[in-house]
Amino acid sequence: MSKIGALRIDHAAMAVHDPLVALDFYGDVLGLPLVDTVTGDNWGGYEWLMMTFALGAGRQLALCAFRGVDIVTQVVNAPTDVRHLSLSVASAADLTDYAHRLQAAGRKFELVERGPQTLLYFHDPSGNLLEIAAPSSAAAAIPARGARAADVMKWAQA
Repeated sequence: MSKIGALRIDHAAMAVHDPLVALDFYGDVLGLPLVDTVTGDNWGGYEWLMMTFALGAGRQLALCAFRGVDIVTQVVNAPTDVRHLSLSVASAADLTDYAHRLQAAGRKFELVERGPQTLLYFHDPSGNLLEIAAPSSAAAAIPARGARAADVMKWAQA
């Protein structure tokens, strides 16, 4: 196969049971800057909050909370696509090349447009969920969005 753009780790995503505790731990204790907050009303049947924290070298950590779910269900039985490894490529052309490779290998995949990014979701042969994003989350970030701890507090108190 032809050479295509290199994959880079983009972000890691995982469930958390208490967004305020997570905000304190990751923001204050670990000192990670909160760079984005996004909410929605149906992810696996749950209302959700995603908090994105900046890591070094343009990488990110996405923490996802689900309203009205106990701690065990929240972390262990959260929607299966919460826990995934996200990789990124530099261009939409590279993303298309990876989609063609998956198709040629007979692998199922899904392309999703989310804001300024196109995301390619697929499972590896062991069932691990992978995502390839173009452009990278760091490149796609909208600085004017200005994630605020107040967004997290408002969601947690609703």
